[in-house]
Parts: sequence; C-alpha cells; structure tokens
Amino acid sequence: MGIFSWLLTVIAVALAGFAIYMVTRNRRLNAELEEIGERLGRFNINLERLMSMLEGIHEFGLATSKYWTLEPLYKSIVENACSLMRTDIGSIMILNNQSNLLEIKAAKGLEQEVMETSQIPVGEGIAGRVLVEGESILCSNIETDPRFMRTSQARYTTKSFVSVPLKVKNRAIGVLNVNNKEAGQPFDERDLRFLMILADEAAITIENAQLHEQMRNVYLGTVRTLAGAIEAKDSYTSGHSERVAMYAIRIARRMHLPESLLRNIDAAATIHDIGKIGIRDDILLKPNRLTPTEMEQVKLHPLIGERIVRPIELLEGASSLILYSHERWDGKGYLRGLKAEEIPLGSRIIFVADSYDAMTSHRIYAPSLTRRQAIEELKRNAGTQFDPDVVKIMVEILEEEEHK
Repeated sequence: MGIFSWLLTVIAVALAGFAIYMVTRNRRLNAELEEIGERLGRFNINLERLMSMLEGIHEFGLATSKYWTLEPLYKSIVENACSLMRTDIGSIMILNNQSNLLEIKAAKGLEQEVMETSQIPVGEGIAGRVLVEGESILCSNIETDPRFMRTSQARYTTKSFVSVPLKVKNRAIGVLNVNNKEAGQPFDERDLRFLMILADEAAITIENAQLHEQMRNVYLGTVRTLAGAIEAKDSYTSGHSERVAMYAIRIARRMHLPESLLRNIDAAATIHDIGKIGIRDDILLKPNRLTPTEMEQVKLHPLIGERIVRPIELLEGASSLILYSHERWDGKGYLRGLKAEEIPLGSRIIFVADSYDAMTSHRIYAPSLTRRQAIEELKRNAGTQFDPDVVKIMVEILEEEEHK
C-alpha cells in the first residue's frame, strides 16, 4: 500500500471515530437536555403547585375571616382544607372540655352517622395523639397503622392520612384531618407543611369566633336579665319571651335558614319586648282597655327596644328584627307600615310566634284561647296580619305537638 493510500485510511478511520464521538456526544447532550427539560417541567409544576397553595391559603384567610359563628366557620375550614390539599375527605375535630373527647364538628366525605359517633379520647388514636403531643402526623397507611383508631368500617380509596393540631398559644384545641388525595397519590412533607400553615390560620380564626361568641352571650345575658325584669312586673307574661324564642327558632329551622340568621332570630325573639321598659307601668299594667293615646305609647316599644340593642355591636343583627316585629303582612302594622316581603323574614317569624303565645296566655284584658282556637286564628289572619308561609309552618309545628 502506498503512502497516499495509508494516509487516506488513517484519515477515514479518524473521521469515523470523530463521527462516532460526535454522535455519542450528541446523544449524551440530547439526553442531558431531555433531563434538564424534565427537571424544568417538574420545577414548573412544583412552582405552579406552590403558587396555587399560597393563593389557596390567602383565599382561606379571606373566606374564614367573615365568620363570627362557629358552625359555618368549621364547615368553611374543612372545605378549604380539602380544596387546598386536593382531597375529598376531611374533618375538623374539637376538644369537648367536659367529656375530654375529640368530636367531629364538620366534615366532608364522611357519613352523618360517622360524624355523630366518632369521639376520640384524648391521647388515643392518631387524632388523640396529635392533640396531646401538639405534633403533626403524616401516616402512610391508615388501614394498618396501629395508631389509627377505627370507629367505623369505612374503607378508604387511599391510605395516606394527615392529621395536624389546631393550636392557640401553644395549646391544642382540636385537630384537622385530611385523606383520600386525588389520583391515589400519597401525601408528602410539602402537603404536611402547607396543612400546618392552614391549621395555624384556622386556629386563630376559631379562637376569635369563640371570643366573639362569649362576648355576645354576655351582652345577650344582660339584656335577657332586663327583659326578665319587665316580665316580672306582670305574672301573666312570665316565660313569654322564652316561649316566643322557642317557637321562632323551630319555625326558622324548618325553613332551613342560615345559622347566622337563626342566632339573630333567637336573640331578637328573646328580647323582643325589651322596649317595654320605656313604657309607664300605669299604661303597661292597665287592667282596662287602653285609650288611643295610651295605645300609641305602647306602639313605641319596638323602637325603644331597637334603640337599646342597636349600640351593642354583637347584637346588631337582632336590632332591626325587633324594630319591625309588629309590622303586618298587609301593611297595617306599626311602626313603619311595611308590608309583605318588605318586612324582614326574621321579624315576620317572631310576629307569628309572639301572637300565638299572646293568644294562648291569660292576659289582663282578655282570656286565653285554646291551642285549636289560636291555630284557627292564625289561619284566619294568614295573608292579612301574618306571612302565610310562616303561618303554614307554625300550624304544622303546633299540630304535630297535638299528636305527640
């Protein structure tokens, strides 16, 4: 072989080797680029997930800050926790200080029977341990973990479970639980951290709502005492406000009204006659029929009551119900002459309950009616004096009582 041929062979071999090197190098680069691309994709997914969770926590704070009563607050906490953690089962358990048991206050994805019967002793089960130790637990399999107390035979789609404490000033008041993550995925440490953040926010909100409720009860108790003082003047009205409140709440519950309105109706019905404290005794306790002038004085008691209650911020929702508690469906009531649905629903309910109890109570100026006579009177005045829908429900309640 000549020198020229030999050189060509060497060059060819070198070029082939270089080509193989470049192909291998390109493959390696492509593989690295693909890996980098996958990492960037996972990073973007994680970033989006992070932003979504942060946004969810922010929205949770806004959503729960509007609640000043515990029942709707508990429901909101569970709904937001399940949405944030992408799960369809969750619950919030609060410690009952009297029984020393954790009780489910709100839940998603659990049967009503499970909610009502699940009570965990402090220190037992996962939730009980979380409460006592104040530390979160991420459990990989709730079906086999001996710490998980099974209080029902419910089977879970997935086994991963997270339980975090609701802590107020380093004291656990309850536990927030989630499981059944979407697509059968297990919860991870990141999920745990975010649920802990949400739980801290929830605990503060619960504490504020509890304080608000306690203060409201103190104010309401004070005003109830004043109302009781008025009833004490007249033995015939003893217990009237309590009975009115009882019937008003039963009507409102059957109408499936929200908890916040139920509380306002309860407060307003209990103290609806508070304004009579501003009416002279010689008029209020007069054994004979009132003169037109005296009657006009009595008609002022809803306004006086509203003015007494209005400055109490925690009872502000009740003040307007008191003011309009003597308006008639046909517009012939007092003080404003409102009619039909212009009158707040709570006031319409209180008016029916108040009128029924007044009719069945022995009064100075008139003997009491029997239950059946009072029912017929309510029916006769439905659509004129009273809201016909409210009367219908009140009659149902009264007739059910007759057949018990």
